[in-house]
Amino acid sequence: MKKRIVALLSAVLAVILLLFTSAFASSAADDGLKNVDGKWIYVKDGVKDTSFTSLVKYYSTWYYVENGELNWSFTGLTDYYGTKYYVENGVLNWDYTGLALLGSDEWYYAENGAVKNDYTGLTYFCGRWFYVEKSALNWNYTGLTNYYGTWYYVENGELNWNFTGLTDYYGTKYYVENGVLNWDYTGLALLGSDEWYYAENGAVKNDYTGLTYFCGRWFYVEKSALNWNYTGLTNYYGTWYYVENGELNWNFTGLTDYYGTKYYVENGVLNWDYTGLALLGSDEWYYAENGAVKNDYTGLTYFCGRWFYVEKSALNWNYTGLTKYYDTWYYVENGVLNWNFSGAVLYGKTLYYVNGGRITWDYNGTADYNGVKYIFVGSIAQTGIYKSKYTDYNLVYADGKTGWYDYGDNTYYIGSDGRPLYGNQYIDGKRYFFNANGAKASLFGADFSKHQGTIDWASVKQSGVEFVILRAAVRGYGSSGNLMTDSQIAANIEGALSQNIDVGIYVFSQAVTTEEAVEEAERALDIIKGYDIKLPIYFDSEYSGAPNRTGRADGLTKAERTSLAIAFCETVRNAGYKPGVYASKSFFYNNLGYAAFQSRGYEIWLAHYISSVTDFKYPYNIWQYTSKGSIGGVQSEYADLDIAYYDYANDSDMSERGKNVMVTASSDDFLSFVNTEEKITRYIKTGLASDKEEALRAASFITNQNASKALIDAINKLS
Repeated sequence: MKKRIVALLSAVLAVILLLFTSAFASSAADDGLKNVDGKWIYVKDGVKDTSFTSLVKYYSTWYYVENGELNWSFTGLTDYYGTKYYVENGVLNWDYTGLALLGSDEWYYAENGAVKNDYTGLTYFCGRWFYVEKSALNWNYTGLTNYYGTWYYVENGELNWNFTGLTDYYGTKYYVENGVLNWDYTGLALLGSDEWYYAENGAVKNDYTGLTYFCGRWFYVEKSALNWNYTGLTNYYGTWYYVENGELNWNFTGLTDYYGTKYYVENGVLNWDYTGLALLGSDEWYYAENGAVKNDYTGLTYFCGRWFYVEKSALNWNYTGLTKYYDTWYYVENGVLNWNFSGAVLYGKTLYYVNGGRITWDYNGTADYNGVKYIFVGSIAQTGIYKSKYTDYNLVYADGKTGWYDYGDNTYYIGSDGRPLYGNQYIDGKRYFFNANGAKASLFGADFSKHQGTIDWASVKQSGVEFVILRAAVRGYGSSGNLMTDSQIAANIEGALSQNIDVGIYVFSQAVTTEEAVEEAERALDIIKGYDIKLPIYFDSEYSGAPNRTGRADGLTKAERTSLAIAFCETVRNAGYKPGVYASKSFFYNNLGYAAFQSRGYEIWLAHYISSVTDFKYPYNIWQYTSKGSIGGVQSEYADLDIAYYDYANDSDMSERGKNVMVTASSDDFLSFVNTEEKITRYIKTGLASDKEEALRAASFITNQNASKALIDAINKLS
């Protein structure tokens, strides 16, 4: 149809032009359009100008000439003295408004036949809306544009009716719905593929922090951006809610930390009315009062049918002893009030008698404490039956002897004051532990790897080392994480065993998966085949030492690292060996779930380099107390030194040593002892032989031979 119209117009025009042919013929020298042999050509100086391409006006109509000849088939834009005009079928169309093509790929907006370069906005063309900037179609533009008071979303130069989401326009994000800016929208909206923001009345104003409801869920936005990383409390219309990973968690009940204070949340809402115990994380219990943990309460609290002991508002599972609650003293064992306990309890420097979990203040009788029998009057221990103002005979030793002293099956160390040492002690540069009875209750040891080089094991034995823990394998902290066997492990095991030194092993782990942790355990088990390994196999968990903690396992969470340790230890246990975990004090506190290890019965090897006694709050079996020790037979300048509180070779708790040789006098012995003390006192005051003889005779009647001998020795010493 269009071709027919074009042909008709061309014919009409040709007729019109023919009417003027004679006029042109009479002035052949004039420049302009001429009809020559039925073709309209452009003549200059009487000759067709084949170089001419432009618009030419002919009797108030403008025509498009190309290479000197009128081009009836041309439709598009042409430039004429800096202005682009719209030509349709060779004729300038002053009535045309819309998009038009210049050349092969440049589109412009023409209005009334001309491109004026002053229009920026939308234009409709061939059923679509396009964006023009200064009248040029801008295929690169993506953003908003205003058209008759409505803002539309343009994407790559074309209005996108399918777009719904946020777009940035001069620093502000606006909400577009089906291609049109929606000023009525308030809620979450998506920017790009993964950034969510809170829009209010169609725009993101970056001034809102709090909750917003979207698709049936409540989300947390911070400065109007959805914060997927936020876990904590937020206030919404006067109520505090618990957010976990950017979303309100209605299922959460427990404690959460908010700016240094722990608050109690119940079903996602902070409960200001709650007072009692509450859980933080998986294993930390605290006492909350009126919804908050204030860290100022120490004492008992009732929870789920039991009474628990909290210290500075934290449940202390390690506490065993007395605590006061409303004027009554109660006995706590491992953090729980023990109603079934009756016996002696030390509090401060005084022994008290607990009856049915509490002090009744009416008990008169005897009770044992640490193998020693005491007399109680009004529930308070009187003078101990093993103490004399003249001698200590909770340990029998030669007069004037100092240093190491063997008695029965036990070893003691007598100080310069003639009394046995107790607790943790440094002797000759080595650390030892002596129990409450003075008996040595620890073993001296060290731990080695290939870094110590070739070891003279006979010299190590001579240095007093009773056990060693040897590195079996190490995993590299690089991305490959290669597991390597310690090059000295076989020689070290054989050397230690040849000197009757008990052996344990460890693996320096850099595992990041349970499969790798199991692999490490299996490597250790394979290495020790055929050897008599009496100490545990330890999972060594610590930072790699890579710069800026860039090691492959340095970024593990507490839960991840704990699960790897469990995978390692259970593999060891299933093979018939004792599993254990090695770590520093801070690592046990912050990077490992100690409670999970304790519940599973894993052995604990603590690293804490301190000159005094460690203040580690959980039980442990071996203490690595220095990394700068010196051992004979070791080439390296320093060595790691340890003490063990458990004799793994004999499977016994060393703290129990010495109890079987302590004086265990009866109540009759106690009375005899008191009488003897009086007779000794009288002898000293009078100097009469009869008093000395009477004192010696009284001492001989004490049924416990150790106590009797100690008093007789004391009397004779005074002679």
